[in-house]
Amino acid sequence: MNDAVKALRAWWRAPRWLVLSLVLDVLFFVVYGFVTSPIKDKILEHVVVIGSLMSQAAQESGSRAVQSGQSIVAMLLTRQEIAPYVRQVLVLFVMLAIAGFVTFVLFQAALWWVAHRRVGPTLPLPDFIARFASLTLWWGVLAAAYHLLSLLVDIRLAVVKTLSSTPPTDALGVVIMVLAVIAAVFALWTYGRPLNESGWRGAVEGVRWTARHWRTTLPATVFVALVFVAINYAIIGLSSQSSSAALIVGGVLAVPALSWARVYLVLRGNHVD
Repeated sequence: MNDAVKALRAWWRAPRWLVLSLVLDVLFFVVYGFVTSPIKDKILEHVVVIGSLMSQAAQESGSRAVQSGQSIVAMLLTRQEIAPYVRQVLVLFVMLAIAGFVTFVLFQAALWWVAHRRVGPTLPLPDFIARFASLTLWWGVLAAAYHLLSLLVDIRLAVVKTLSSTPPTDALGVVIMVLAVIAAVFALWTYGRPLNESGWRGAVEGVRWTARHWRTTLPATVFVALVFVAINYAIIGLSSQSSSAALIVGGVLAVPALSWARVYLVLRGNHVD
């Protein structure tokens, strides 16, 4: 709890840095949405067409053809009427990954650099961005795999739903989501601890460090999560009365909370070391 208070004081004593952090956070969400939304919309259009074509193909070949992930992949790759859309989705997905990676690195590296500066000396900004980018590249590979698997699961569920009267189970989707959350936690602590290594070695060391110091990282992660859950419930409660009030309160609480959380994680990471 002491570090939580110190994180608040770090911003209270440096209002200019706080304003910079808030502006960068808002700009990140605006720019990220502006850059990625058109690509996501195009992917969604193709996915709808793929789902429709696969439902037709499944009805022709029987429901057993879609009971496994292997059958879904086979249909995606071998059906002549589906394959062109799959190729377009893959191209768009690569474009989305590149656009998302560049936007994420430019803004989040600057935001984490500011957080580290509020705690103590750190690398010069260009060096910090380079090291941050090399770490994010490996976490980005996992993120891309997660989104591809989620897309495959969603397509399979949509096809199975058209062939069965009972709702299909989404156990695989839940497992993938849990693994994604765990990976995100490790990534956050990789950014929060001192960036002494880069690339694959830095990512692996970040995972080891987070697991080795779980008595510190786990309670801190839960604490930060509870803060954002409380903010989320506050926004939901207000939205039933006034959507504009919920939007304003959400911005007033959530955006500063992001700045606070980064400094708090950096403080915890530095205290462990």
